[in-house]
Amino acid sequence: MTVATRGPVPGRSDTTRRRNHKAEIEKTEDRKVELPYEAKVGWTKSVIRLWGSLAESGMAQYYTSSDWAMAFIILDTLDLSLRSENHMTGQISFTAVNACLSQLARFGVTEGDRRRMRIELEKTDSEEAVKAAIQESYQGLRLVPVAPVAA
Repeated sequence: MTVATRGPVPGRSDTTRRRNHKAEIEKTEDRKVELPYEAKVGWTKSVIRLWGSLAESGMAQYYTSSDWAMAFIILDTLDLSLRSENHMTGQISFTAVNACLSQLARFGVTEGDRRRMRIELEKTDSEEAVKAAIQESYQGLRLVPVAPVAA
């Protein structure tokens, strides 16, 4: 796995204009894997959600046991940072939170991180079918004006 580069987030390979320069981009299918262990008891809901989303990401197929352990430590530190307050100001340390989020970038958590690593996740057919069904269900809907209620 390559480390994310600096600078602006590159565009998706299918939207780039340059045709004379073909960057080597690895395309992989977005699929779930089983979490190696459960979330830590007492974590905040947002950290638990992030831990679960790591297994649902297409990047999970690249994670080794040491990657999962490192992600667990980073998320544990993130949870601690989100919970702890400065005794003087009563605010959380955004420096610590930012450091945790920067470390998570190495795992390709966001689409921008994955683009910097030159990895693109492709949606599976079932996800596209669900998206099409949702869009189709909105086709016949229209706004109906409602008369104001007299008080």
